[in-house]
Amino acid sequence: MDLMTIEDNTSAIKELYKTLASVGIVDNLKEFNEDWLNRGEGYLRYLKHNKKQASVSALAICSSKLKHYSRLMRKAQKQRYSDLIDAFEKNANRFDTMIMEQSHIKWADKMASMEGRTIH
Repeated sequence: MDLMTIEDNTSAIKELYKTLASVGIVDNLKEFNEDWLNRGEGYLRYLKHNKKQASVSALAICSSKLKHYSRLMRKAQKQRYSDLIDAFEKNANRFDTMIMEQSHIKWADKMASMEGRTIH
């Protein structure tokens, strides 16, 4: 995986953190990592230090949670939530795209390494 993909992944997560923090949904990075990514308090620090991407699982959990709260806010039919709903849906779609890209890379790499062998 190239470095650009890694930066895009962690940048997207950091942008979401800033959005959630700016409206008071999370108080700090520890809370974000634990409650929105279902990871330990130092997860983003670990990713940065090791130049890794967030896991597909962390992205999927976060996307699912964003979609859940987006639906709840839509149900409430409060106009004051419209910007937040848009931000949640935009980020969920962005994470879903990252999940698809990371998944494709994994199976495509495996297929490439199996080239010439019979696949069952």
